[in-house]
Amino acid sequence: MQKRIALLGDGYPGALLLYPESPELRGQMSKYGLTAGYFQRSEQEDGIRQSFSRMFPTNSLPYLLYSPKPSREPVPLVVYFGGNGEHGTNLVDQFRQPLVFEKVTSPEFQRRHPCYLFAPMLPKDSTFGGTTQGGPNPLSKLTCDALYEVIRSLNNPPVDTNRLYVTGLSYGGMATHLLLWLYPGRFAAGVPAEYMVVALKVPTPAPNCWFLCNEGGDEFRKMRKKNAADNIKNVREAGGDCRVSFYPSSSHDAWKKAWLEDSVWDWMFSKTADGRPVPRRAGLSPALVAAAPELLPEGRFCTASVPGKDAAHGPEYGADGLDNTCYMSAAPVKTGDWWMVDFSAPVTGTIVLHSGTPSGEGILKLGRVETSANGTVWTRAGTFSAKTGSCRIRLTAPIRYLRVLPENRNPEILTLRNLILTP
Repeated sequence: MQKRIALLGDGYPGALLLYPESPELRGQMSKYGLTAGYFQRSEQEDGIRQSFSRMFPTNSLPYLLYSPKPSREPVPLVVYFGGNGEHGTNLVDQFRQPLVFEKVTSPEFQRRHPCYLFAPMLPKDSTFGGTTQGGPNPLSKLTCDALYEVIRSLNNPPVDTNRLYVTGLSYGGMATHLLLWLYPGRFAAGVPAEYMVVALKVPTPAPNCWFLCNEGGDEFRKMRKKNAADNIKNVREAGGDCRVSFYPSSSHDAWKKAWLEDSVWDWMFSKTADGRPVPRRAGLSPALVAAAPELLPEGRFCTASVPGKDAAHGPEYGADGLDNTCYMSAAPVKTGDWWMVDFSAPVTGTIVLHSGTPSGEGILKLGRVETSANGTVWTRAGTFSAKTGSCRIRLTAPIRYLRVLPENRNPEILTLRNLILTP
């Protein structure tokens, strides 16, 4: 019987072998500074081998790997899973969705978050399963076996096994979700992108996860919202950090926005598997987005044009710290209408509000911000810049409520991109 790897948990050893590179693959790898290989798992004892052959007839996994600049200091490792279109054995297909490679391997990203990027290519028609019942399945075990072997091969810099992260798109989002639940305490945090959120029984220790997906059509919106709320409640009650953000779109491409959100990466890299603080350079920036779960409980908002109504893109979108989750009023707003946020506890510090879309459309050129400690007495706190559509205010006393009041002469749709609080 093969000896299991003690350092990182279960898993069978194997060899890391060279992957045959075509000219097309070499060109793509050169663009992002990647190397290629495949993991060939060692033979297992008969009982386990027979189980694997029935459920998942393969013992190898191709992968792409990005390595940061050499150093003696351990660095994190990010595991990335593509979607169904990126499955198979031809690594060229991994570049059908290149955004993660573009983002993580960029000099700017590596200066902020030096890390490895490990991208295993899952076989076609394979499955992690849609549930955690029965524990890890053959594909999740094979994936971890490959991950363990890659980690053991890296020593310049070494991998910080307390800071293993995972993300993926669509099917890869499901794989991300399941790995966090199947291997509690092994991954510090995960970001499933464009995955239909499913509420699963929370393991111990509870995971850290941020789901980012499009709202989808009307038939999905209510289901996704309920599953999201259940996940948030269950994970937080178990001691984990769970967040869900919806983009106002019915397309199946949320990853094209999610991986461009620097605040999401900052959040992920601030997490450790054992809860210890990370080095200062790898933590969150000084700004704390108001999407912090303890500050913005579900349902405690008013909207702009008609209180309690919006354009089906929840009012919380204007206060989740993400660039692409804009709040939009259900109808053009006029003088006397507002958008308001009710913090769950008094807050102090500096607040910056950005109106309009990331491309600069729909900025609020005339409008003011008012704050209140009790929701009854309001104080004018600042105005929006006609040039940038932003408003920055410094709080001189704790507040519980903040509202935006447009002052345009002609009614317009109110678009709020984010609210950022710096304590």
